[in-house]
Amino acid sequence: MNDRFRIEKVKVAITLYLTHGAEMPGFVFLNPFMGELGIRESFRDSLNKKEQFFPFLAQETKGAVLVNRKNIVRLSLSQPERTMSEEISRQEKVSITLYDGVSMEGVVFVNMPSECGRLSDFLNQIDQFMYLSCGDDDWLINTDFIRFVESL
Repeated sequence: MNDRFRIEKVKVAITLYLTHGAEMPGFVFLNPFMGELGIRESFRDSLNKKEQFFPFLAQETKGAVLVNRKNIVRLSLSQPERTMSEEISRQEKVSITLYDGVSMEGVVFVNMPSECGRLSDFLNQIDQFMYLSCGDDDWLINTDFIRFVESL
């Protein structure tokens, strides 16, 4: 293989929480330059693509495995992935209860026009994986596994 066409990826630590209850710490590899702006790809962008499987380097394995994103209930991020628009958008404190019984409190960033500013408008417009900031912890939550969302 010719290395001159190879693009080095950025290694990012995450922990997956899967539908069968497993917790898998490991790493994903993101494109350092994406699109016209040349900014680093976020894992949220990667998860919300149409591709069902993505490579994941689990800490307990020697090589990469392909994970079916439909089996991810939530995942913790080692570093925040807030966008510029989220940084200036309205923050709403929420409590989220998942089907596995886990409850999480944190902040969602509601980046919607004022006429569509309700929490329900936001929740009905987001991608499959939503961003939740819980103080020092940042999460991506699979909206297919959300039972309730309550505004606090």
